[in-house]
Amino acid sequence: MSTLSSQPEAVVSFWRAPWVRMLFALVLVLAVASGVTRLKFDNSTEAFFLKSDPTLEYYDAFRDLFASDEYSLITIDAPSTIDAAFIESLDALEQQLAQLENVREVTSLRSVRSIDGSSGLLDVRGYLEAVNPGDIQSRVQAAQEHPYYRDLFISADGEHLGIVVETALHPGEIDYKLALRKAIRETVAASALQSYSPTIVGAPILDAEVRDIVSAESGQFGGLVFVIVALGFYWVFRSLVAVLIPLAVSILSIAVTFGMMGWLGAPITLLTPIIPSFLISVGVGSSIFLLTHYFRHYQQDKAAAKQQAHNSTMGVLKPCVLASVTTVASLFAFSSSDIVPVKDVGIALGIGLSAAFILTFTLGSALLEWLAPVPSQKQAKRLVRRSEWLHRVDRFATQKRHGILAVAVIITLLAAYGLSQLHTDYYYLGTFKEQTTIRSDYAISDDRLPRSAAIEVLLTSPYRDGIKNIELLNRVDALQREIEAFGDLPVKTYSMVDVAKEINQALYDGDPSEYRLPDHTNALTQSLLLFESSGSDEMSNLVSPDYRTARITVQLPTVPESRSSALHQHIDEAMAELVKDSDYSYTLTGLVPMWQKINGYLLDTQIQSVLLAFSVTLLVLIVYSRSIAVGVLLATVNASVVVIVLGIMALMGWALDPYTVLVASIALGVLDDDTLHFFSDIRSALKRGLSFDEAVSEARAGAGQAMYYLAFCLIAGFLVYRLSSVASLSAFGTLVALVIALGLVWEWLVMPAYLAVLHRWGWFKE
Repeated sequence: MSTLSSQPEAVVSFWRAPWVRMLFALVLVLAVASGVTRLKFDNSTEAFFLKSDPTLEYYDAFRDLFASDEYSLITIDAPSTIDAAFIESLDALEQQLAQLENVREVTSLRSVRSIDGSSGLLDVRGYLEAVNPGDIQSRVQAAQEHPYYRDLFISADGEHLGIVVETALHPGEIDYKLALRKAIRETVAASALQSYSPTIVGAPILDAEVRDIVSAESGQFGGLVFVIVALGFYWVFRSLVAVLIPLAVSILSIAVTFGMMGWLGAPITLLTPIIPSFLISVGVGSSIFLLTHYFRHYQQDKAAAKQQAHNSTMGVLKPCVLASVTTVASLFAFSSSDIVPVKDVGIALGIGLSAAFILTFTLGSALLEWLAPVPSQKQAKRLVRRSEWLHRVDRFATQKRHGILAVAVIITLLAAYGLSQLHTDYYYLGTFKEQTTIRSDYAISDDRLPRSAAIEVLLTSPYRDGIKNIELLNRVDALQREIEAFGDLPVKTYSMVDVAKEINQALYDGDPSEYRLPDHTNALTQSLLLFESSGSDEMSNLVSPDYRTARITVQLPTVPESRSSALHQHIDEAMAELVKDSDYSYTLTGLVPMWQKINGYLLDTQIQSVLLAFSVTLLVLIVYSRSIAVGVLLATVNASVVVIVLGIMALMGWALDPYTVLVASIALGVLDDDTLHFFSDIRSALKRGLSFDEAVSEARAGAGQAMYYLAFCLIAGFLVYRLSSVASLSAFGTLVALVIALGLVWEWLVMPAYLAVLHRWGWFKE
């Protein structure tokens, strides 16, 4: 009969059984990975915001009033002469598009509303609908001067035409957009207008393209990194077991990550492609240190090898725990971000690396102990030979430490200057490389009709019919003209003011001089009543049913934040002046203001995440080194690497975006892994009575080799992103690979030099 005191020992013995750890790991994976079925895709602009964010609340309020603001814009080259046959083709395409599921309305120069008041009543019909063939060309020329039609349905030079396809909006869903994009493209391709070089852009098209990129590149990059890591591990260890362990850990940690995303309700976004390849390259870190320790301690028989597997697990467990804590904490630091995809991917990667650590020391260690490969003497000698050349680095770093430190400080100071130039300039379309189809189509479309983005202004009165105020609308009219004349962007505004002016002109037999607002509010009310009685529902898109809220749409091309910010600020200031000393209020929403807000959040995210990541790693290093001076030194050396890379990023003109904002915190976490292992080996050697120089050499042969192998996996894994069609992901991969490469140099040269100085000063010794 067992006693109470013997039970913990029995539990430990039970846990040491390889099959117990493997069973635990597999049950854990199966339980969590089942959440994959709950995953959804959502890369809409509104998905970037927290539910409580006022920016999202403004946008939701706007959509509640005016339904969807999503549309696709089809642009085509106009024929040299627009005749009845061409109008028939345009009509046929409109009708076919209108029949597609989730299409609300289709408008072109043929069908855009035209108001005729010659009969004393308002007759609203399509602009080129039932027009005498002899009058078509004159009406087309007139449209080029019309304030509403110009540069939306026809370019000012008459060379291009636009077709606006307004679509329904289903928040959080993507499948309907995939089907809609396919249907629109097929319909256009099968039409008689295919020969006029059509391009198709818009939110539904862009979201569908992002979904395709995410789906394709997640698998492609994960598969490529998988192969690179497998070949790398086999080249290093010449053992299939050494390949099986890290790859099994990586694959299962990916399953756990996506499963937890499903359970937590975190959607797949544009940032998701980094998850598989990141976990394969970074998640093998603990496996590399475990396997390096195991294969360095050569054993000649199976029984000794099994015991060595256990010894290696215990030998690297503590530094691996601390290294995982710092890396995971650096990723969880993004949980403070106000940008939801950044927050979600940080949490997902933190969960994935936590899973990789747990699986390494359950499934991985169990497989190593169970299979216990017995390396040949040749394999063992190969690892020894690889460490010999590292000793030359030791001597160089020790002998030249003052020069190395001076160079490191100078480089860091120069990089700090570059870091001061780091800026944000969010450009959603610029996320993609210029040669991608979607980027090319937007460039063509905005060159033809620069109307792919918008700022939506909501002007609200506390009273019913408060918008029917002729004095107010005259001020809005003046404001619209001022906005259109502001800056160098081709801007177009549209509101109920434009419709009211057209109604007034129509009531005066189309006299161009009467294209103005009525003289008093009663006349305005009567003209609006006539317009609504004509059967047109256009006012429902421009003003709320109770005439308390009016919508002013400011259309512009899709440009970087730096080009639209001045316009956004000008509108904000002009609206503030318009409602000053009145009961009216206003809000700015729509794609452009939302992009502006994301841009502001990027810098906040960078600062918060770096401070949190640095604080955690600093605390861990101080506790582990049992010295404030040493802990601060280790953390500062790694931080200097990040400063250098961010300085390079700034000098290259790369702006912060949802990808590159991840670089600094990820780099801090990954670099501290090497530091902890290297420092652990140095301190262990000092405990055994070795001199400082001997301890560094010993660390080179142990953790130093593993650092070299891990750096290879990380650099190769992150450079894979260079192949991405997403320009920001390509830049992210380049920067992180540069951080790892520079961090390895710093770890080999600068870190020992600093520690040597501290050792001489008596601040670092056992």
